[in-house]
Amino acid sequence: HRERHSCPTLRSPDPAGAKAPTYRLVGEVPEGLKLSPDGALTWTPTEAQGGTRQTFNVLAEREASPPQSVEREYSVAVAEAPAPPKLRLPSESPTVAAGETLKLAVVADDPDLPRPKLRYALVEKQPSGAVLDAASGAFTWTVPATEAAGRREFTVAVFDDGAEPLSDTAVLAVTVRAVPNRPPVPTAVSPPPARVGQAWTLTLAATDPDLPRQKLSYAWAKETKPPSGMTLDAASGAIRWTPDAATADGTHALAVEIRDDGVPPLSARIEFKIKVSGPNK
Repeated sequence: HRERHSCPTLRSPDPAGAKAPTYRLVGEVPEGLKLSPDGALTWTPTEAQGGTRQTFNVLAEREASPPQSVEREYSVAVAEAPAPPKLRLPSESPTVAAGETLKLAVVADDPDLPRPKLRYALVEKQPSGAVLDAASGAFTWTVPATEAAGRREFTVAVFDDGAEPLSDTAVLAVTVRAVPNRPPVPTAVSPPPARVGQAWTLTLAATDPDLPRQKLSYAWAKETKPPSGMTLDAASGAIRWTPDAATADGTHALAVEIRDDGVPPLSARIEFKIKVSGPNK
């Protein structure tokens, strides 16, 4: 941790009428130490100099006949001044889709020497599923499949292991992107045969691969003209029918469109055939 120090100005007694002395550093000089000709010392010790004693020599010279000079040694103790760690988070918000896992490294720098041990933590209330390894800073977030698109914020902290721990906090912003809508997946059907005069039912089904699950609806395909009296429940996919004599000994090809309520809505098609036999004799 660096601090700028203005050291006392060096002065020598001036005999009456004598010129003021000038000052300069001689010999080995600690890094960063400066001395002006009028005796003003300035110094910003480096981190490596903390906890050490630095020695330097000053030569004072006066114009006179004969010239006058004196050299003096100074010793300065540089106290340790611990600095807090500093988090370095990604400059751009990472992006992840719902149902995926985001992994990244949270990194911090600490200028103190020797380097302290750092500990990482998530603080305050965090989105569900986030984990930050205390020792390595490895951040993992398994995004719930039902997570809505948008920005999520995680408050990250780092602590050093000093006697009076110093810390830093920052906000890690993550963007959850929307998962494109996917069409329903129909379940294959094997329609039972129908008989004139007897009630016949068939329930169609489909699954929606999106999370959260979308609402599905069932409707006859545009080119399909169902037989007289056949109904299709739009919500459940249940088909009900009692064939009449006009449909006996025939096969009916039907198609149903299954549509979700996503944006934009998508659909899938299921086709099947029904064989109708005459009434029992």
